[in-house]
Amino acid sequence: FTEDKDYCPTLKLKDLFDEFQIQYQQGDELLDKLIKNESLNEKFWNRFFDIFKNILQMRNSVTGSTDPKDDYLISPVKNANGSFFDSRDNVNGLPKDADANGAYHIALKGLFALTHPNEKVDHAKWLEFMQTKPYKK
Repeated sequence: FTEDKDYCPTLKLKDLFDEFQIQYQQGDELLDKLIKNESLNEKFWNRFFDIFKNILQMRNSVTGSTDPKDDYLISPVKNANGSFFDSRDNVNGLPKDADANGAYHIALKGLFALTHPNEKVDHAKWLEFMQTKPYKK
């Protein structure tokens, strides 16, 4: 059984940092501080990585829903305008739902396999294929 719930990673991080008395309010880089902090235990790191995993999650959905707006993508990376892509915003030329986006990328992997029949698909080759889009030339 999967339970649907709203999840706000920013609030989860704030709660975690508050619990472990980590000062984040100044906006300083925290990575070095966290790594060097020997008082942070396994409980902290397990929760931290669980939150981080959710930050990187792009596909989100509502279990059992057939409404395409309940199967959406949110990018963890800001664009040049300082905003995050959200497929529910319905921007022309960008994916409108997670299912269609997944099908598109499965088709691209098939195209890659057909155009590179004797090559092992590794991460670097796949990224180069996706970024250079040789199939559009």
